[in-house]
Amino acid sequence: MDSIRPVMFGYLRLDLLGAVEHALVEQLMREFAGAEGFDLHEEAIYRDFGSDSGALRDLITQLAQRTSGHVVVPTQMHLDGVSCGSSSVPHQFSRMRVQARGLNRAENRAGQRRQHPDVVGRGDGVLGEFDLRVGAHATLIRVEVNAILARAGLVEMTEPVEAVVIAVADEARAATTYAIPVYVEMGGAPDLDNIHVQIARRAGELEIRIRESRDYVSASSTALPILHQLGKAGWMEDPQGGILTYCFLPLAEWVRPRYPAIGDLRTVREPQGRSWT
Repeated sequence: MDSIRPVMFGYLRLDLLGAVEHALVEQLMREFAGAEGFDLHEEAIYRDFGSDSGALRDLITQLAQRTSGHVVVPTQMHLDGVSCGSSSVPHQFSRMRVQARGLNRAENRAGQRRQHPDVVGRGDGVLGEFDLRVGAHATLIRVEVNAILARAGLVEMTEPVEAVVIAVADEARAATTYAIPVYVEMGGAPDLDNIHVQIARRAGELEIRIRESRDYVSASSTALPILHQLGKAGWMEDPQGGILTYCFLPLAEWVRPRYPAIGDLRTVREPQGRSWT
């Protein structure tokens, strides 16, 4: 007889998922919980729409009855800026010995170092950033992008930004062999197979900067033709090592249906198998 697995709770804000099907995201949350040795059943998923709804309060009440707990969210940004008592949700979770993890394992590790603003301003500056493992599920990219742009009030930009990031991620996945620096082989950089994405607003444009660890000298870009269809784009050797790809999207021009066939620009295919390692 199989042993009963402990319960992992789930929480998501539907407003931050944008066009991403919440049923698909919830399925990925269940698979994540299963891979971690937990069970995430329907009654354990709490859904809010907006930053001040009651589902999160109900979840905290449920967790307060336990000595510890585990929660999976689409991305940690679903817990940022939520009105729930006098202290932040991450602080309350820490006090209750609750561990909250996102679907994106690379971002879980980076999130320990990164601080997201409680409220994203409407001025110029960085809107958000996240890490991805090469070969990450394409839905994870969409979840991260939608959360950042929804909080910034730029939901109309999600499709072109998704297209940019997915094109570069697809290219990185295809580059299965590339030069490994000696210091990496010696253990100096455990995040070699990560891609770092930063999204910023700059004087009427949206800037996407994507850093990856491939060797610039030996690499070639198949993503740039796609990016050039979307905005001003290019790539260069990153001063920190590897490749820096950038793309500037004019905010004023991204009004539907300027690019009605944008879906055709997406070349990435979902992996046949899913891995949360």
